[in-house]
Amino acid sequence: MKTQNITIRSITEDDNSSILELIDNCRPYVLPHHEYFYWILEHYYQSTCFVCELDMKLIGFISGLPSIDKKSIFIWQICVHPNFRKLKLGNQMLNKIYNRFTELNFESIQFSIDKNNIPSYKLFEKFAIEKNMVIEAINNNKICSSNEIAYKIYRK
Repeated sequence: MKTQNITIRSITEDDNSSILELIDNCRPYVLPHHEYFYWILEHYYQSTCFVCELDMKLIGFISGLPSIDKKSIFIWQICVHPNFRKLKLGNQMLNKIYNRFTELNFESIQFSIDKNNIPSYKLFEKFAIEKNMVIEAINNNKICSSNEIAYKIYRK
């Protein structure tokens, strides 16, 4: 697999439909939402939302929502197209979020994942270890039919 043509960049106004298509291919743990939400991300969260492209086709997406109240970036969605999951793109996108987290001098990165989504948990766990940070479960939530566990990653 050629990886030299993969780029990670901030989302733009033209990414909406491609993001929805990508997310639709990454079910069951990531689900597409109303396109208006992605429009909001494209217009108000460009510095914390990123896409991976290979030859102009979206193959990865991460959305980070900064919370001034919690001094945290909440990762709302992260996904990599199933055909590209062994390229460590999730980790590369998390590093983009980490750079913003550091620049903003925030206290944590938070996220919520289905308790059965072991690969996603392992991605975040490995990332926390790589950054010499702590990963901690902060609560359990029953959201629709999903049993979500909320976590935070923070400096030791």
